[in-house]
Amino acid sequence: MNCEQAFAIVRLDTFLEVEFASRPEAIAVEKVVWTREGAESEVLRLNRSNEHEGTVYFWTFTRVEQR
Repeated sequence: MNCEQAFAIVRLDTFLEVEFASRPEAIAVEKVVWTREGAESEVLRLNRSNEHEGTVYFWTFTRVEQR
């Protein structure tokens, strides 16, 4: 299986105030980008624009399977 390195932008809905394991919909992958720099800047932008919304964004390394 051939995979490419990528970075997932993940949203965590903290406003739900629940145990996240019992509410998987509180965690979502917003998008996948190809560079760490792109992921870092997008996370900063999203956290700034949504700071009072009860959501937190972070990035994590992932792999994308080639078609």
